Amino acid sequence: MYRDYSLDKHIIPALPDIIQYRRDSSASFVIIASDGIWDVINNEQVALFVSQRASNKSLSEIISDLFDKCLQEESSDNMTAFIIKLD
Repeated sequence: MYRDYSLDKHIIPALPDIIQYRRDSSASFVIIASDGIWDVINNEQVALFVSQRASNKSLSEIISDLFDKCLQEESSDNMTAFIIKLD
């Protein structure tokens, strides 16, 4: 039996967490990622992982490597990540 579900009722609200930080002058990138990343690797580990690869890999290669690392750490959630290089 089919039910008529209203499309305007959301199961999960689309309300983002918004946090403002003062930019540290030594910061070279910003990482935005989903819980598929953060549930298996902490902030410091991700920052170190990215900074160790930033001089010899493209950002897309670093993200691909990051996804592989999360899979090795047994992440079972979907993963999304953005790395924004700061000048």
